[in-house]
Amino acid sequence: MFQRRSETMVDAFARALDLIVRCSRDSSLFGKELQDLAVSHCKFDLQTWHFDLFGEVLLEALASVGGEEWTEEWHEAWSLLYNTIRVEMMQVLASARSSMCRALVRHSSG
Repeated sequence: MFQRRSETMVDAFARALDLIVRCSRDSSLFGKELQDLAVSHCKFDLQTWHFDLFGEVLLEALASVGGEEWTEEWHEAWSLLYNTIRVEMMQVLASARSSMCRALVRHSSG
Protein backbone atom coordinates (compact mmCIF):
# COMPACT_ATOMS: atom_id res chain seq x y z
CA MET A 1 0.00 0.00 0.00
CA PHE A 2 2.68 2.51 0.98
CA GLN A 3 5.32 3.18 -1.63
CA ARG A 4 7.04 6.10 0.09
CA ARG A 5 10.10 6.09 2.30
CA SER A 6 9.42 5.62 5.99
CA GLU A 7 10.65 9.16 6.79
CA THR A 8 7.97 10.54 4.48
CA MET A 9 5.33 8.38 6.17
CA VAL A 10 6.47 9.55 9.62
CA ASP A 11 6.06 13.14 8.45
CA ALA A 12 2.60 12.36 7.02
CA PHE A 13 1.60 10.69 10.29
CA ALA A 14 2.79 13.71 12.29
CA ARG A 15 0.75 16.02 10.05
CA ALA A 16 -2.30 13.76 10.50
CA LEU A 17 -1.92 13.87 14.29
CA ASP A 18 -1.59 17.64 14.10
CA LEU A 19 -4.81 17.79 12.08
CA ILE A 20 -6.60 15.60 14.62
CA VAL A 21 -5.55 17.89 17.46
CA ARG A 22 -6.49 21.03 15.51
CA CYS A 23 -9.90 19.52 14.68
CA SER A 24 -10.49 18.92 18.38
CA ARG A 25 -10.02 22.65 18.98
CA ASP A 26 -11.70 24.02 15.85
CA SER A 27 -14.61 22.01 14.46
CA SER A 28 -14.70 24.13 11.28
CA LEU A 29 -11.60 22.20 10.15
CA PHE A 30 -13.63 19.01 9.93
CA GLY A 31 -15.08 20.12 6.63
CA LYS A 32 -12.45 21.23 4.16
CA GLU A 33 -9.27 19.76 5.63
CA LEU A 34 -10.76 16.33 6.30
CA GLN A 35 -12.34 16.28 2.85
CA ASP A 36 -8.99 17.11 1.30
CA LEU A 37 -7.30 14.40 3.35
CA ALA A 38 -9.95 11.84 2.43
CA VAL A 39 -9.81 12.69 -1.27
CA SER A 40 -6.02 12.34 -1.22
CA HIS A 41 -6.55 8.80 0.10
CA CYS A 42 -9.04 7.73 -2.62
CA LYS A 43 -6.27 6.12 -4.63
CA PHE A 44 -5.65 3.62 -1.81
CA ASP A 45 -9.20 2.18 -1.96
CA LEU A 46 -9.43 2.31 1.83
CA GLN A 47 -12.00 0.07 3.47
CA THR A 48 -13.63 0.16 6.90
CA TRP A 49 -11.13 -2.36 8.28
CA HIS A 50 -8.23 -0.05 7.37
CA PHE A 51 -9.74 2.70 9.53
CA ASP A 52 -10.50 0.26 12.35
CA LEU A 53 -6.95 -1.07 12.35
CA PHE A 54 -5.41 2.41 12.18
CA GLY A 55 -7.59 3.54 15.10
CA GLU A 56 -6.48 0.59 17.23
CA VAL A 57 -2.81 1.20 16.44
CA LEU A 58 -3.17 4.94 17.05
CA LEU A 59 -4.70 4.39 20.49
CA GLU A 60 -2.06 1.80 21.40
CA ALA A 61 0.73 4.16 20.32
CA LEU A 62 -0.73 7.06 22.28
CA ALA A 63 -1.16 4.86 25.36
CA SER A 64 2.43 3.67 25.04
CA VAL A 65 3.75 7.21 24.80
CA GLY A 66 1.44 8.42 27.57
CA GLY A 67 2.65 5.71 29.92
CA GLU A 68 1.30 5.96 33.44
CA GLU A 69 -0.38 9.29 32.67
CA TRP A 70 -2.63 7.63 30.04
CA THR A 71 -6.08 7.21 31.57
CA GLU A 72 -9.38 5.71 30.50
CA GLU A 73 -10.62 9.30 30.09
CA TRP A 74 -7.84 10.03 27.60
CA HIS A 75 -8.60 6.77 25.80
CA GLU A 76 -12.29 7.65 25.51
CA ALA A 77 -11.56 11.21 24.35
CA TRP A 78 -9.12 10.10 21.64
CA SER A 79 -11.47 7.28 20.58
CA LEU A 80 -14.35 9.71 20.18
CA LEU A 81 -12.22 12.18 18.25
CA TYR A 82 -10.74 9.53 15.95
CA ASN A 83 -14.14 7.92 15.30
CA THR A 84 -15.63 11.30 14.38
CA ILE A 85 -12.82 11.82 11.88
CA ARG A 86 -13.11 8.22 10.63
CA VAL A 87 -16.82 8.62 9.90
CA GLU A 88 -16.25 11.90 8.04
CA MET A 89 -13.44 10.44 5.94
CA MET A 90 -15.41 7.29 5.13
CA GLN A 91 -18.39 9.40 3.98
CA VAL A 92 -16.15 11.44 1.67
CA LEU A 93 -14.55 8.27 0.30
CA ALA A 94 -17.95 6.65 -0.30
CA SER A 95 -19.14 9.77 -2.11
CA ALA A 96 -15.98 9.87 -4.22
CA ARG A 97 -16.39 6.19 -5.13
CA SER A 98 -19.98 6.79 -6.21
CA SER A 99 -18.94 9.74 -8.35
CA MET A 100 -16.11 7.77 -9.95
CA CYS A 101 -18.38 4.80 -10.62
CA ARG A 102 -21.01 7.01 -12.27
CA ALA A 103 -18.32 8.60 -14.43
CA LEU A 104 -16.96 5.20 -15.44
CA VAL A 105 -20.44 3.93 -16.35
CA ARG A 106 -21.17 7.07 -18.40
CA HIS A 107 -17.82 6.79 -20.17
CA SER A 108 -18.23 3.07 -20.95
CA SER A 109 -21.74 3.47 -22.36
CA GLY A 110 -20.94 6.55 -24.42
